[in-house]
Amino acid sequence: MHGKQPDLSFYHVFGALCYPTNDSANIGKLQPKADIGIFIGYATTKKAFRIYNRRTRRIVETIHVDFDELTAMASEQSSSGPALQ
Repeated sequence: MHGKQPDLSFYHVFGALCYPTNDSANIGKLQPKADIGIFIGYATTKKAFRIYNRRTRRIVETIHVDFDELTAMASEQSSSGPALQ
């Protein structure tokens, strides 16, 4: 509308690898600055991303995330279970 392009920077690929900032209070110099996560959607009550944190195995809502949409999707991983036929 009105000759202006919409801002699409908030939208990302579902299932993309991302790196939410590790903002815990007890982070030391040798601790990683970010965790590995999987983008699972958007928060419903605030402008934030919903990220599955692989290290803590919890879903977090944060805006402090770096996305890596160019590498393979997070769902492509080897499984120890039986293969589908």
